[in-house]
Amino acid sequence: MASSRTRSRLDPARHYNQLDPSGNRRIDRCASARRKSMNVSLVVIVFLAFPFLWIATFADKRSFDLAVKLREVIEEILQSLTEWESSKLTVIKMQAFNAYAPNLENKLGLIRGYLIIRFVAGLPRKKNIRAACAILPEFYKCIWYDPPELRHRAQVLAIELKRLLK
Repeated sequence: MASSRTRSRLDPARHYNQLDPSGNRRIDRCASARRKSMNVSLVVIVFLAFPFLWIATFADKRSFDLAVKLREVIEEILQSLTEWESSKLTVIKMQAFNAYAPNLENKLGLIRGYLIIRFVAGLPRKKNIRAACAILPEFYKCIWYDPPELRHRAQVLAIELKRLLK
């Protein structure tokens, strides 16, 4: 018995392997804290790396370029709406309203990783762009034929288009 006492006093790991009064092993508090901090660090690194991996996987340079072009088309539509409201819209730009909807739909379909690229490029939601694409042909008919009863309808559609594309 004396030899076991001597051995336990000489054992460098005796502090880590001590028994509490109920007979259970005590856990080294320092080691537990180190493990927790390592786990937290690992979780933080993984969660910070995830968006970058997502972008690298689902988005590419071509998609970003298409998103920038889509943003330019949306800005052109908004500028044309402002010109129409001030009665300065030319016939060529009026005809362009007929082609905007298919153009927006095509560009929207080619962009990979739209959810992330949307925030980077400053684009509206996908459903808003699709809703605007549905409204654009009707708006074109209202401004192209321009009877007095359609003028009010065109104004309402212009307000709705601005709301959807901002």
